[in-house]
Amino acid sequence: MTRLSAIIAATLLCLLATAGAQEQRTICACEDPTDFTAARTPLHPSFDFAAYELDATTGARVKDASLRWHVKPSDDQQTTARLGLCAQIEGPLDELSLWVKNPNAHDLGLRLEITDADGIRYLSPTRDLSDEAGWRQLAFPLDQVRAETGADDSFPGVDLPIVWLEIVIGPLRNGKPHTIYLDEIEGRAATRPPVTVTALSVPPSVGPTEEIPVRASLQLDAPCRLFAEIQRDGATLARAPLIIEAGRARADGLRVPKWFPPGRYRIKLTAPDVELVGPGAAPQTLAIAGPAPAPMTVSVDRSGPAPMLKIGDETVPAIIRQIHGPDASRTEARVLAIPATTDSHPFGWAAPGNEALDRTVAGALNAAPDAYLMLQVFLDSTEDWNEANADQLVTFDGETAASLGMWGRSRQHPDLISAKWEGAARDRLRALIEHVEASPYAHRVIGYELLAGDLGAWRPWGASLDLGDETGPLRQAAFRNYLVQRYRNFGALRDAWGLPPMVAIGAPAGVSPGPATWEQIAIPTRKPDISYPALYDPAANGAWIDMNNFRAEAPVRLIERMAEIVREATGGRKLVGACYGHMLAQSQGSWRWPHLALTEVIESDAVDLLTGPMWTDGPPPSPEFPATGKLYLARDGLTLSPPDTNRDAQAALVLDDISARYLSRDGGLARPLLAGQVRELLDTRVPWRTHTLAEVLAGDAPPAKVYLFADAFKVAQAERIQLVNTLCRDRNLLIWVYAPAAIDKRMLTGRTMRNLTGLKLSLTTSPGPLRVEIAANSPVLDDHLATGLNYGAGERFPLFFSADDKADRLGTLAETEFAGLALREYGNCIVAYSAAPPIPAEVLRGLLRRADTAADDG
Repeated sequence: MTRLSAIIAATLLCLLATAGAQEQRTICACEDPTDFTAARTPLHPSFDFAAYELDATTGARVKDASLRWHVKPSDDQQTTARLGLCAQIEGPLDELSLWVKNPNAHDLGLRLEITDADGIRYLSPTRDLSDEAGWRQLAFPLDQVRAETGADDSFPGVDLPIVWLEIVIGPLRNGKPHTIYLDEIEGRAATRPPVTVTALSVPPSVGPTEEIPVRASLQLDAPCRLFAEIQRDGATLARAPLIIEAGRARADGLRVPKWFPPGRYRIKLTAPDVELVGPGAAPQTLAIAGPAPAPMTVSVDRSGPAPMLKIGDETVPAIIRQIHGPDASRTEARVLAIPATTDSHPFGWAAPGNEALDRTVAGALNAAPDAYLMLQVFLDSTEDWNEANADQLVTFDGETAASLGMWGRSRQHPDLISAKWEGAARDRLRALIEHVEASPYAHRVIGYELLAGDLGAWRPWGASLDLGDETGPLRQAAFRNYLVQRYRNFGALRDAWGLPPMVAIGAPAGVSPGPATWEQIAIPTRKPDISYPALYDPAANGAWIDMNNFRAEAPVRLIERMAEIVREATGGRKLVGACYGHMLAQSQGSWRWPHLALTEVIESDAVDLLTGPMWTDGPPPSPEFPATGKLYLARDGLTLSPPDTNRDAQAALVLDDISARYLSRDGGLARPLLAGQVRELLDTRVPWRTHTLAEVLAGDAPPAKVYLFADAFKVAQAERIQLVNTLCRDRNLLIWVYAPAAIDKRMLTGRTMRNLTGLKLSLTTSPGPLRVEIAANSPVLDDHLATGLNYGAGERFPLFFSADDKADRLGTLAETEFAGLALREYGNCIVAYSAAPPIPAEVLRGLLRRADTAADDG
């Protein structure tokens, strides 16, 4: 008999022997829709439904109410629908069951997808629902579920607790409604009969990577599955089956994993189907000898054109593989991102608690013992904390439960602005790090990536879907406190907001008096049927500008405070990272909360590295991150855009996060300025780097021959002089877009533009179409474009234009006589100006040709 067949036979005999008494409990009564989510995660992001409804209804199969689940896809690719149970399912558990009714006899199947304590996903067989329209109970024994294709489970089988249970129905058809009813999710566990272990023999010590000869004597009536495990602090780190013959058992292939450091461990017998009793059931101590691992030196090497990850003397590729369980053997990435949580993981990739983390890490290192680990710590809250602190939660249309389309396995989350939440999260973070640093795998951990909020990107929950209330009491109070710290004097705030001085008889007629006290200040809110500017004017939009400043800066302060906890708990020996840097997300449709404090993060000593987004709901502009300033670890397999590889490029795109705070989210200008311009750059096939304006000013950006300034709206006088002195040399080409330096301290003006760009620029008093028209056969166009070219945003915006009679007029603003595209020499450089974004790839190539010609002539 082969080893596999012997194990199968033993399992069947064991199941027969243990059949009998059953413990049954209700896991969910299926009466409250808020107990479920739509199970959206970066692994299952699609949510293309014309209807996705879950509501309680009468007519329950068991008692009280049941749930009506109605879906209608709006895309051919949306062939399944998911429903995730928010609560974790504890053991013991052998079988899950639920009542289902398919009243319209739709051609549907139903399966369960289970994420276990190791982060491994298990799929049940699909059960056909089309042959019965009435209520029926579907049972899913856990021994019949199978690991997801490609998953490498170092600890086979569903390990409890179940972190996430998902109900999946399909196939769905575009435009067709499908309705089923659900009731009573139950769990059953068979009573475990006792098996006596009379003796357990373990050697007192073994050396590195040696096999451990484990022997045991048993009294049992039928063969059962038994395992010998290496444990430490209650966590299973390695496991091997026992071969049982005539009441004696021996471990089959239990070996000290390569990554184990020396120390004292325990050997323990475990059995999933029986209860082990007797003197041999007690764990035995085992010493593993060998040299202590050398202390690991982790650093960021900033000596080259871009920061590099250094571990010891080795330069390691700046790519991390996102692990959703111990599947590390399927990647060539040297650094594995291990999901961890101090309380609850929104995507169900990690179970809370040290034991679950230790098992997950051990499984990954058993598969890839030479890997380095980045502990990816998600900071959230527990269900108990949420229940006790309802006033500290994010609200959604006045409710603390988000809509079903929300990301993740929970619909309730803490508001990251809450000081009460922050205090509790800091304590839990410190405790987790102290555990990891004392663990047997501490020498493989190179750092901690901190995540919180929507998609882990340090934004309020719901921000990526334009959900969530930003004007609740917590945020109002935080906004007022921010303004007090910023202005100190209330009169200074009113002056900055362009409000009239406070007088006894009130404001002049027709002028809004604004707040009279700090307590009257409120976060500005969008109102329907009101047109908002594309570019905020300091003279009229001070409150909106400060709200954007607050939204940008408050999360960074939180990141820095959390990063200091990591520094303290690790003694500064490990790197600290954050999921940050998505500045271009300002131009993505549903990414409504961009990272507009990127300069502060880059300049902060608290953060060593940045990581990419978990996922975006469409191909993001590429690259998202600056090429210098901070080490960027690309997230292999989840980041849709590749990291910036144009390290030696002689052209640079310059973004300014401070200026971007003046862009209105409703004005329609962000997309062409940012995402649109990046895509045009990529179409030029010219290698580009991306930098922040602050990096260029600080001299941290490598010199380039071409600089394109996408959003340099706010450039102070000293910075304007510095940029000209630094960049106007060697016949460089500087390309300015839309409104460079147009934001003065108090207003939008053309007065401040000339001493930055070298061009005389002006603005119109009324908005118009933001389009530039280039005549046929223009020298700035490729030769084949004999019909001319028009480009721009197409909507009506404030218009800026060139009024410089010394500049070459290459294009005209639509419906005007003003120059919308101009080129001229300025000092020892060549400057170009486009009144409209994005500058098309054809025009960019033409500008480069003209600049090359002018440089040669010079």
